[in-house]
Amino acid sequence: MKKLFFACVAISICFAGCGGSSGSTKELTTVYLTVTPNSDRLEADVLTGNSCSTGGGLYLTESIPVTITSTAYTNATAKSPVTISGVQISYSKYDPKSAAPPLPLQNDTGATINPGESVIFTVKVAPDKLKLDLVNNYGFSLCSLDYWEYYATITFSGVENFTNKPVSLSTVVKVAFADRNNI
Repeated sequence: MKKLFFACVAISICFAGCGGSSGSTKELTTVYLTVTPNSDRLEADVLTGNSCSTGGGLYLTESIPVTITSTAYTNATAKSPVTISGVQISYSKYDPKSAAPPLPLQNDTGATINPGESVIFTVKVAPDKLKLDLVNNYGFSLCSLDYWEYYATITFSGVENFTNKPVSLSTVVKVAFADRNNI
């Protein structure tokens, strides 16, 4: 059983590595979970549809789909669903020497994953409120060459329902903020 598990993990790592995404696996009592972002990078537009000469534009939320797959152990008599109760996004600067400021934690909602199923979470790594804060509170200049890049660590927390075993698994993506429509 352990050999099969490690073989599956090795294959998962190979596939996650092929796409350039950073995922992880969490072993529980009746199932194991694999988390994989569908993309390893988001190029976020701070203000969408703006014109530097006439103004306008909207602060729009941008997300990255992240898939969590639950695989049941073949020898488990009762295969438990897993409830992801919350998602937390923390940011660290891609380049520690850049002018990009530290960003606050963001939170998102969870879901229940049944054994043998996959759930795609649409994780808001660049929410509209954060973009507005970048401009109003952190000094991001619209209609400029400002380009702030971060690692976003997405952490899923919850519990294996039948065993009450806590679950925490993470993945990392890059998020780059810029004013991309500044014509």
